[in-house]
Amino acid sequence: MNLSQPAVSKLITMLEARLGFVLFRREHQRLVPTAEARVFYEATKSVFGQFNRLEHLASNLKRAGFGHLVVAGVPTAGLSVLPAMISQFQAERQDVSVSLQVQNTPKLIDLAISQQIDAAVSVLPVDDPAVSSENLFRGRWACVLPPGHRLARKDVILPADLAGEPFISLGDEDRMRHLIDDIFAMEGVARILRTSTQLSMAACEFVRVGAGVTLVDPLTAAAPTNADLVARPFDHPVQFELTLLTPSARPPSAVRDEFIAHLRREFAALARKLG
Repeated sequence: MNLSQPAVSKLITMLEARLGFVLFRREHQRLVPTAEARVFYEATKSVFGQFNRLEHLASNLKRAGFGHLVVAGVPTAGLSVLPAMISQFQAERQDVSVSLQVQNTPKLIDLAISQQIDAAVSVLPVDDPAVSSENLFRGRWACVLPPGHRLARKDVILPADLAGEPFISLGDEDRMRHLIDDIFAMEGVARILRTSTQLSMAACEFVRVGAGVTLVDPLTAAAPTNADLVARPFDHPVQFELTLLTPSARPPSAVRDEFIAHLRREFAALARKLG
């Protein structure tokens, strides 16, 4: 306690005067606690325990190590990179819990506007004062081919290379479907459109079973589950983009700010890695 013996004796005397009973008796030059002191000490242990818990909580809050986050992501991010990014964030913050919601774009935007999430990774920005939008990731589309395909020996795939190819499209309501269709319409390239699916991962599965080729985002193409397929960069000015959405009226917190900064760093590193 860094106190001298006289100072400790004075504190004991003051405490006994305030409590109204004796805490220690001197026996053979030793201070022996009275029965009342022992009872009083047992009662104070729980109080000091509460203080210790408050100190621990304050420390966690100070270093953004405590709290709950609700994060949303389109399937492109939610089924590929977000689980690893969230787990890495939590590994350094054992008292932070996270709920990840994988949603389609319209539902995700509704959640952001209604302030029901802390952050979201979208394929579209939001033109609403209740939500802040910023570019998070930008990269080239990837053409996914089955092993042995005639285009697998090319380093880069051009739109014209896919003329007449059986093509696995995304669902009609998917924003990425419209971007991809616009690219081929712009270039005047006709594909054979017989199969469509809601998820990029499912499109890759169609490629795996020999149903055709597809264009997906670079995150899906680089996923370990697709390592057996051939992915080649797709050369076109229109690229794949992800947007970070942050609800403006959501109560601010240190842990949310730290998580958003973490997402920015991780996606910037991913953009460099995927080139």
